[in-house]
Amino acid sequence: MELGVKILVTFITVVVLIGIGLGIGLASLYYDPGDDVVVIPFEPIPEPAFRFNCYPEEGASEESCLARGCYWEETDEQGAPWCYFPKERDVPGYRMVGDPEGTRLGWKVLLQRRDTPVRFAGAVQTLELQVEMHTPKRLRFKLTDNDNDRYEVPTIEVEEPAEKPDVTEYNISYIREPFSLQIIRVSTREVIFDTSVGVLIYEDQFLQISTRLPSSNLYGFGEHNHRRFRHDLNWKTWGIFTRDIGVYGPDNLYGAHPFHMAIENDGNSHGVFFVNSNAMEVVLQPTPALTYRTIGGVLDFHVFLGPTPENVISQYGEIIGRPVMVPYWSLGFQLCRWNYTTLNRVKQVWSDMIEAQIPYDVQYGDIDYMDKQKDFTYDRNGAYAGLPEFVQQVHDHGQRYIIILDHIIKKEPGYHAYDRGLDPNVYVLAPNRSMPIVGNVWPGDSVYPDFFNPNAADYWTNLTQDFHKEIEFDALWIDMNEPSNFLRGSVDGCDTNRWNYPPYIPKLIIEENQIFTKTICMDSHHYTGEHYNLHSLYGHSMSQVTHESLKTIFPSKRSLVFSRSTFPGTGKYAQHWLGDNQSIWEHLWWSIVGMLEFNMFGMPYIGADICGFWGNTTYEMCWRWTQLGAFYPYARNHNADGWGPQHPPVFGQEFVNMTKNILEERYRLLPFLYTLFYHAHLDSATVVRPLANEFPTDQIALDIDRQFLWGPCLMISPVLEEGETSIDAYFPDARWFDYFTGEEMRNERGHLSYLYTPMEKINVHVRGGHIIPRQEPANTTVYSRLKPLSLLIALDDNMEAMGDFFWDDGEFRDSYEKGAYSLLKFAASQGTLTMSLEVAGFQDPNQLIFEHVVIYGADNYVEGSAVIVRHGTGEDDAPVVEFEHSTKVLRISRLDLDMMTPFTITWHEE
Repeated sequence: MELGVKILVTFITVVVLIGIGLGIGLASLYYDPGDDVVVIPFEPIPEPAFRFNCYPEEGASEESCLARGCYWEETDEQGAPWCYFPKERDVPGYRMVGDPEGTRLGWKVLLQRRDTPVRFAGAVQTLELQVEMHTPKRLRFKLTDNDNDRYEVPTIEVEEPAEKPDVTEYNISYIREPFSLQIIRVSTREVIFDTSVGVLIYEDQFLQISTRLPSSNLYGFGEHNHRRFRHDLNWKTWGIFTRDIGVYGPDNLYGAHPFHMAIENDGNSHGVFFVNSNAMEVVLQPTPALTYRTIGGVLDFHVFLGPTPENVISQYGEIIGRPVMVPYWSLGFQLCRWNYTTLNRVKQVWSDMIEAQIPYDVQYGDIDYMDKQKDFTYDRNGAYAGLPEFVQQVHDHGQRYIIILDHIIKKEPGYHAYDRGLDPNVYVLAPNRSMPIVGNVWPGDSVYPDFFNPNAADYWTNLTQDFHKEIEFDALWIDMNEPSNFLRGSVDGCDTNRWNYPPYIPKLIIEENQIFTKTICMDSHHYTGEHYNLHSLYGHSMSQVTHESLKTIFPSKRSLVFSRSTFPGTGKYAQHWLGDNQSIWEHLWWSIVGMLEFNMFGMPYIGADICGFWGNTTYEMCWRWTQLGAFYPYARNHNADGWGPQHPPVFGQEFVNMTKNILEERYRLLPFLYTLFYHAHLDSATVVRPLANEFPTDQIALDIDRQFLWGPCLMISPVLEEGETSIDAYFPDARWFDYFTGEEMRNERGHLSYLYTPMEKINVHVRGGHIIPRQEPANTTVYSRLKPLSLLIALDDNMEAMGDFFWDDGEFRDSYEKGAYSLLKFAASQGTLTMSLEVAGFQDPNQLIFEHVVIYGADNYVEGSAVIVRHGTGEDDAPVVEFEHSTKVLRISRLDLDMMTPFTITWHEE
């Protein structure tokens, strides 16, 4: 049996029912098991994989280790701790006091700290454990200080059920002393969360808890530039604390997402969400196990039972909120540069793109459009004179214009945005609470709007409304909101206290042990508390307020907020891009990992800066990146000040032609992509999806992250390395067809296969069993939405396929919630395609039609047989039918099928 399949701790868990109405399994180490209980044996783990670090800070010695009651033993295994907790029962931690007491949703019990050395200071003597069963597939447990109030994240609004479910797919067991908790999947008896490993530590500014993992298939945690989607468990530590930093090393980046998913060895999946906003780290080790360490808040966990990966992500979305629905135009190609230098240069780039007839929907204004980098201004008398008139030109061409706003306001009396925020004060206060804290960012010395302050919403909304009257932007891009500061703390530095210099600092990118590096002091004061607790929530709060501000400007239309800093739940209000990447080949691959992770995090509208932000790209790199970026949900080419231009026309006509071709294919697929966003908005379904989500029992698929899917069925396998004209692509065991030709990949099925991929080609394959709606492309989404529709049908082994098509006006706010949409359902079986109209809440004024249908894998079609089309109550004229015998592709064209009228198409089979 493989190590990952073994259950890794030696102890006996006894499941017993106690308390009338509890309805859950509880266990006690000292309970005498009867004949009706389950006894689960665990096997020992060889050293040193089982070591849990007892001295995570620097300066460990044998003497200091032994003083903590731990073991010291050197090892050659890189990353394994030398100081580690003993495995015997006499270890630090807590013990249960009394028996659990039933509550409305579960039970609670007190835990008493055992007599062990204090790690740092402020050891909590008594904890309360609360266990709540919310649904049959979701539960929550929380460990809180029984004597003192502690900070708890306010942004996660969990809708608790009226009562606990009668039956659950999990049992909960415990050991009394030292206390540990186990969550067990009923159907397989797999222990999916087990705190009996490591040690529970609960001090004022140091909290730690560990869990054994049921497999090594671990995904999630962020935001980082992870090299692989499936985590390396070989002693890796990931810090989580929002930070302004370029994307390269294994650093804590812009967002904070303490959520992970694990795929168990039998293909079942579960997820865990740690509800905590303080600086933390997650330690992964080959036991397999992980350890959470945080320097504040409480230990609050939601566990999701899946059992499929998509189920897990949907259940997580129930807690954090569903992704906001994007407007249709946002799916078009977008272009940006930091510092075009002048508006005339912007106009030239815009004109070059239009003349080249490249599909192109959105132009941006980065900070160079501002007057001295000040929010809510533009350089009206200098380089950007005439900007409002240019924005109108953009709109007249069927395009959109997006501007950037930073998180700071220049401290400048007389500057309207600064003055408005003084009375009443809406800024984050210095520790003495008598004046705003002052940092330094682009415009110079600046203050920080406190988006937790209820007055800040009106302040921000009034500024955005007034500025929209000058520049009619279509969406807002909010940047630097980690929050960034080019100084350490403030212009006056930071006081020496426990907030700015906590006794333990997780593995973060900081300087000289100063956690306030490149941000504001931890003891600066927000309306709802100290920055120490709220730091990683700042961007989230800014996103929420900005989203509400845009609703006042566009009360009936969807806009967009792009936020660099994010937190669980930000997807209800904003979108994200993958930050300040570089023009290096590795970033093509790593962008796929980032997209997969943010789809897990509930933010499916995601992408990296195509061709790279920092550095000079090359012709080949930019082209391969454009191919890949055409399949980013958020497709934007963006580069930085000081580097060579990289919009497509600068590379010549061949590059323009290739770009036009691949972006036209993207635009052809936009109805399908838009439908995927409908499903994301409905139930948090991923738009960009790992193969593992569709094939969780396929051991090869679990590790694939150089390929990805759109939804369940469109597989993209790009070239990611310089000079390569071939790749190895994996085809899980299903029917697959070349998207462009319809040729079936018969020999490749179930194998890692060689694919010849010259420069002009990207590998796209469609999975059998699915129907994809498409539309003829145009140079903007305004005009593409006027074009005829079509269907691509890929038949599975049973000669069947299904699909759907969501359609509304593309920007009406809350169209789903208000029923102002139409939903078409497609099913193909036994040689017949049926379209049914499930929802008919939107009638497109352009009277769209389905003009042709393509069927891949029509193996049983008898060449020359009639194709019968029934539309409404009658039979239509005979369509044009073409059949490619070699590829088994059936093309049915010259149709005229109104999209709002049900129809059937029958092709005769053998």
